[in-house]
Amino acid sequence: MRCFRTLSLMTLLATSTGAALATEPVAPVSFEDAGRLMELELRLAGGLTAQEVAVTQVFTRFRGVVVDEGARLAGGLPVRRALAVNDLGGGRVRVSLAPVPAGQALPDGVYAQFLEIEAQPRALTMEPFMVLHPIYLEVVGGVARRLDMPTYSARVEPTVRGLDKLGRAVQVQPGSRGAAALAPIGDALDVQVERGDAFAVPGDERNEN
Repeated sequence: MRCFRTLSLMTLLATSTGAALATEPVAPVSFEDAGRLMELELRLAGGLTAQEVAVTQVFTRFRGVVVDEGARLAGGLPVRRALAVNDLGGGRVRVSLAPVPAGQALPDGVYAQFLEIEAQPRALTMEPFMVLHPIYLEVVGGVARRLDMPTYSARVEPTVRGLDKLGRAVQVQPGSRGAAALAPIGDALDVQVERGDAFAVPGDERNEN
């Protein structure tokens, strides 16, 4: 059995712009996603075909509540759902990012999902791989629309006033930081990255970083 490789989103984005390092695995699939459209077009390379690609949509937050790991249902709906991969020809495929099948609707609220983009190439020269891609949504009046990550973060974890390491007032998200402090090592969380200001200031001899 061939090894199954999971590629990071950053690796895939680097591949799509031609900026991947020589030491990084190169995925035979690329895409550009501005986080606005309700569909995603994938470009296949290296002889990969639409029949060798599978896309699964997985709920991670349902109406603002984190979905338990391993849960099969969220709000009465399947947590995992296989999406149709529509072959456009010319090495292009398209998948719909509608959060539920046609004819169903979600209650108003904020949702997060990720796509598992998998491939099992028939060619022995290509390794099987999986790419994980986050999708953020808000449903208003039964209509779903895409959110970018900052907007999603603001919806699920409103900021409050706090202090940075130099005692200056900044906007922080204490809930995310508290969750990060309690999470097992290796768990990934949507957290606000701290500002890139240097800890030390001119004349400060503590030499802390």
